[in-house]
Amino acid sequence: MNGRIALLVGLSGVALVLFAACGQAVTPPPADPAATEAPAEATDIPPTAMPPMLEGDVARGGRLYDEWTVELGVDVPEGDHPLWATQTTNTRTGGDTWRCKECHGWDYKGVDGAYGSGSHKTGFVGVMNMAGKDPYEILQVL
Repeated sequence: MNGRIALLVGLSGVALVLFAACGQAVTPPPADPAATEAPAEATDIPPTAMPPMLEGDVARGGRLYDEWTVELGVDVPEGDHPLWATQTTNTRTGGDTWRCKECHGWDYKGVDGAYGSGSHKTGFVGVMNMAGKDPYEILQVL
């Protein structure tokens, strides 16, 4: 999934969450060694980078939200997600803590939805409040 962004789209095609799965870009060395020298003036402004092209896919978004590591074919990170320690009500550990749905709920409502109580409760907010936001703004948050 190098160099691509998958846009998770939910109810009525409203952008709920973006999941960035970008690899590090590799730039070939310039042909002219002089091209690597610092600009002559500090006022030189670098060209503006184009934002990544975002594409929506409802089915893939759901799979990413459920188990992004399976969808991307990567190993689950070691240990618990770093934010997992900020809650004390959900006792799951390891790979489960890296699943979007585990913190934010199947219904995207987090603490205000089905995962607001019971064994899945984390107290984390849902992602529904991102509905209608500019997808590039959401990408910056992530």
